[in-house]
Amino acid sequence: MLEEIARSLFEKFDPVGVGEDWRYEGKLSLGKGLSFEGDLIHFSAFGK
Repeated sequence: MLEEIARSLFEKFDPVGVGEDWRYEGKLSLGKGLSFEGDLIHFSAFGK
């Protein structure tokens, strides 16, 4: 799963609050992350 995440293309969305909301969907997993001023604040990924 980690290899798939590393190869994935992420899409950027406007967050509800501050920062940047990043999401991806692969064959084996999907996930999202929140970054603020270049720092990763939160990231989660789940197997399908």
